Amino acid sequence: MVGKLLVVVSACSIAGVNLARAETWRAGVELIDQWSVFTCSVSVSDRHWDFTFEGSQVSASGPEGAKWTTPVGHGGSFKAIFTAYWHGRLFDGEVTGNAEGKWAIMHNRTSMCWYRLEPTAVAQVEPAQTPSEWTSVAEMSDGICSGGALARVKEESGSIRLILVDGSTQFAQFDVALAADGSGQAEFDGATGARTRIEIPAGSGKRTMRSARLDGSCQWVWPPI
Repeated sequence: MVGKLLVVVSACSIAGVNLARAETWRAGVELIDQWSVFTCSVSVSDRHWDFTFEGSQVSASGPEGAKWTTPVGHGGSFKAIFTAYWHGRLFDGEVTGNAEGKWAIMHNRTSMCWYRLEPTAVAQVEPAQTPSEWTSVAEMSDGICSGGALARVKEESGSIRLILVDGSTQFAQFDVALAADGSGQAEFDGATGARTRIEIPAGSGKRTMRSARLDGSCQWVWPPI
């Protein structure tokens, strides 16, 4: 197996974020089968990426010597385009994510495979926080719109933060205030710009959300994956 990276190519993001010290975390690799072709490898438990977020940039090192560094934009968003090896084969890759939320999605553009890069360990001086975090996928329940968007969900006391991604594009990020029973709702602009309302059911931890365009043309359910 080849253990040597070719090069880190480019990145796009503007503005900067200034932090007092570096944050580091390790992310496991999980296949997003809803977006990937059937030939993509499901077994990736032996693969991981190590991230470092410092100042106004984030860097990462991954399997088989892969490395890249890219600027961090407003709110922690970043995007990196690179060339590396995957199981000994050269591929063109793209990683989109949020350094503040410590989540990312990797696209192997050569093999048409998509992966979630989920944090498995966080190296910090202070004790680890214990918010409830999960990923949900949009599934059409009514209408002719498309599904498949991902929601990165982070629940803390009294609120939920949602980051919505379609392919490699983040199209919304917002907070939902929760009632005493854990329920809540908010409006946002969908991937096509249509005004949409999302509803959080009562409870805590992983749960299925629902959303609908305000004009009633499309509805989705968002089960955790």
